[in-house]
Amino acid sequence: MKIKKILNDNLYQLKKVKWKNRYGEHEDVGMIIEELGWLNQIHYKLILLNGDSKEIKPDSLKDLTFSSVRVDKEIREYFNKSAKTLKKVFKDRVDTAIRAKEAEDAQNNAYREFEKELIEVTGIINLDKLLNIISSKLWDNIDRIGFNDILKSTSHGDEVSIGITIGYQIRKYVTPDMYPFLYAEYDGQLFVEDRFANESLLLKQLDQKHTVNVQPIKQMKDVKAVNVTPGFDVGDKNTLYFNKNIEVTFKKGTKMTKALADELAVAFVKSM
Repeated sequence: MKIKKILNDNLYQLKKVKWKNRYGEHEDVGMIIEELGWLNQIHYKLILLNGDSKEIKPDSLKDLTFSSVRVDKEIREYFNKSAKTLKKVFKDRVDTAIRAKEAEDAQNNAYREFEKELIEVTGIINLDKLLNIISSKLWDNIDRIGFNDILKSTSHGDEVSIGITIGYQIRKYVTPDMYPFLYAEYDGQLFVEDRFANESLLLKQLDQKHTVNVQPIKQMKDVKAVNVTPGFDVGDKNTLYFNKNIEVTFKKGTKMTKALADELAVAFVKSM
């Protein structure tokens, strides 16, 4: 409320201004104006009689003291005239920014509607959309503590593969002395030594415990091959995860469709 009153009383008016900083107290004559900055944020500037300017943060306005000042008539008239121009330019910029934002929102809405209708008309989707559909359905159908999924896709010519990493949380705050396949870099970050991990009894036990039935995926007419690879990974808070990496390779020429994404999501759920 105080800042609003300060602006109402002093914005675009020539005043005596006092302020303090680490170098001491200061006093000068100038005018506070508005400017539109980065991301259309409003900030303020104090323009002094000698042409110098000082950026003023909104919260810092309350640290300034304003009072009336006597100046030559020509100077007063010049500042009053300039204030009208600067105020109009600022208002025009704000109006332009508002129209630009409205136009951007309209463009984004039109594109989203176009994208939605395009899928309905062609039945074809891109890989990102395919992965989003699968990931959403996985989370809707799987309720397992420590479960997380990471989807990715790769293309080799006309052949497309997608991979899903299913992670099971084993333990938080692990250290290299707990597991022989862990090692720490000079900065303390933990990594998995795959050669030792692949030979560990723990990997074999977890691989048998968290089985993956890939038959529902293999039975899909568009699927060429399915590979499953177990492994370990270290996440945030030095949390050890056991992962099942499932890579699905589609036959050449397979079209990415919503129907395919839905079918594959169901197959993934059944495989777990």
